[in-house]
Amino acid sequence: ADFVCSVGSDLVTLCKDKEPTNTTCSDAVWTKVQWDRIVALQKSGDGTLAPCPSETWFVNTQTDPLMAREKPSISGTILGDADRGESVKCVGITTTKDEGEWMKAKASDGTEGFMKKEFLATTAPKGNGGGSSKPIATKGAISPRGICIMDIWDGKKVGQKKKDGKACSTLDNTLHRGFFTNEIQGEYLASCYEKWSLLWDCECQVKTEQIKTVPPGTACPPKTRPKL
Repeated sequence: ADFVCSVGSDLVTLCKDKEPTNTTCSDAVWTKVQWDRIVALQKSGDGTLAPCPSETWFVNTQTDPLMAREKPSISGTILGDADRGESVKCVGITTTKDEGEWMKAKASDGTEGFMKKEFLATTAPKGNGGGSSKPIATKGAISPRGICIMDIWDGKKVGQKKKDGKACSTLDNTLHRGFFTNEIQGEYLASCYEKWSLLWDCECQVKTEQIKTVPPGTACPPKTRPKL
């Protein structure tokens, strides 16, 4: 049945944007199904996502940052990351067949991306955690040498060879090796997964380390860490 009401101009605009072939995107008469879908789009940004059980979540990894990806998959391009203990806003939840639950989250800088829900919690983690060999400094950590590093994700993906008997994931945090297996300084591999071709076994995203200098003995800027 028609759903007659005073429809807000923002919903009319969103309806016309998301349903360009729907002639009932007016300011008065809608179907109930259409109304519910557009309101869901307005609230979550994606009508295919399930509602969030809580709005604010915290990264609850052991020590490493949690990646935000363009799609809910380990193969999704990395858009950015959030440090352990950092809060994000939940946009919606989706469940994939092979990789479980993912949360579409919004970081403090406005970046939206999908994060593995198992590494998020509704309460902030206590302590510094452990179990990772990768040294990750907290925000504002002091740099005795005055050299800080920022990780830059540019979306570039490269094919890489893996060591015999090893998984592609063992390439994570190692230097990017070009076609002739020469190490490329300042470029590191991340989120490597199996994707065989005639030349390589794995596909990895490239992370570039950008150097930022501060006075020795002062804190590094947000999203950077001291160079060890």
